[in-house]
Amino acid sequence: MFEMKPDFDDVLERYEAWWECAIVDRPLVSIAYAKPESQHRALPPSSHATLRERWLDTGYVVERADAALSNTAHVADSLPIAWPNLGPDVFASFYGCDQTFGETTVWSHPILKGHR
Repeated sequence: MFEMKPDFDDVLERYEAWWECAIVDRPLVSIAYAKPESQHRALPPSSHATLRERWLDTGYVVERADAALSNTAHVADSLPIAWPNLGPDVFASFYGCDQTFGETTVWSHPILKGHR
């Protein structure tokens, strides 16, 4: 069904059984590891002027996630999952907090002042 997880239907059946406190044929086992370098697909280069542009470029984020998932072996019941992460404080940005975009994370700046 899926290129990165050809046995998805069997895995789905095991996960559904797990949620029902049952076992189909064995317990769930999730193992993922990096494929050998010789099998790696290059991550797309970034030509963004700022880290903010790179973080918010949906097409780039999808390309990068696809390459990273292709470079990982998903064995047993491990599923290839992309996590479009905007850092631990992304929820704060929904309420108007400014964000600072770093190389590997994003953080927000408080907008509420404490009372003393």
